[in-house]
Amino acid sequence: MAVGLFVLYDSFSEFMGDGLIDLDDHVFKIALVTSTYTWSAAHDLYNDITNELTTANGYTIGGGTLPTVTWVRTANITKFTSGNFVWTASGAGITARRAIVYDDTAAGKPLLGSYLLDDAPANLVTTSGNQLTVGPHPTNGWFTHQVN
Repeated sequence: MAVGLFVLYDSFSEFMGDGLIDLDDHVFKIALVTSTYTWSAAHDLYNDITNELTTANGYTIGGGTLPTVTWVRTANITKFTSGNFVWTASGAGITARRAIVYDDTAAGKPLLGSYLLDDAPANLVTTSGNQLTVGPHPTNGWFTHQVN
């Protein structure tokens, strides 16, 4: 589960407003990166992600598809959320620092946001045979949008 705050990339609002990102109908994925990834709010697209984990030890490059994605309004608050994604570590296990959510349907695969997996910040290590579960905040989802 998320430890750090889910931080949106700067381009997200523009991409959503332009209709490039469709929170109702697109497929969203979550990818893991190593400690050598340097987060920047200016990153726009999936190809801006450097130092993603390689396909090994239970992880596949590109990450996993978020299940049960919803974009639902209740009164004046709209919440983007999903179910958790689970990787089962094998071999040497999975070591990651940050999780990144992106739109796998839209051209260029635009980034939504990311969060640290450990608040130190330090690597999160999942040993072989154990599961790494990543997902949104249980109440607030990935993010909420409130209209005044």
